[in-house]
Amino acid sequence: MVNKGENQKTVAAKTKKTLPSKAINLDGFLGDLKRDAIMELIRISPEYSHASEERQVEIGKALIGAWNGMQPKNSMEIMIAAQTVAMHNATMAALARATSADYHNTQRDHLNAATKLSRCFIQLIDTMQRVRGEHAAIQKVIVEKVNVSEGGQAIVGNVANGAPTNENNQG
Repeated sequence: MVNKGENQKTVAAKTKKTLPSKAINLDGFLGDLKRDAIMELIRISPEYSHASEERQVEIGKALIGAWNGMQPKNSMEIMIAAQTVAMHNATMAALARATSADYHNTQRDHLNAATKLSRCFIQLIDTMQRVRGEHAAIQKVIVEKVNVSEGGQAIVGNVANGAPTNENNQG
């Protein structure tokens, strides 16, 4: 977030100053866009701002671990990964608030929020898979009747990779 009178460099400098000095070295293995996304994730983490320096390091490492697990490869994947990790953190924070709520209505509200956030998380994972081309549609075809003419062959049973197995081949 940039306030009036601040430029991006000022905000980036402030963000970097909020990380513990001994904490996390992001230079060398992440590009600028990835580094900026991770720094922002750490900065907006619900418990980060009021955690001890040791806990801040743990939070930072956990977020980087989640980020690295997503392995974003381009700018679109970087944005989706950032949103996915942030959505997971928000979901967990809502669940934590629900478990510590004193009133049933408050607990219900936090659980509803966590449910909505979880759905969004799943949609982001699905989006990442589609962007990567990993979301292949699975089709199942059921053949009810087969007519085999004289001299023809039919395969009965499961077919893998288009090649029949010996036990399923009939002539």
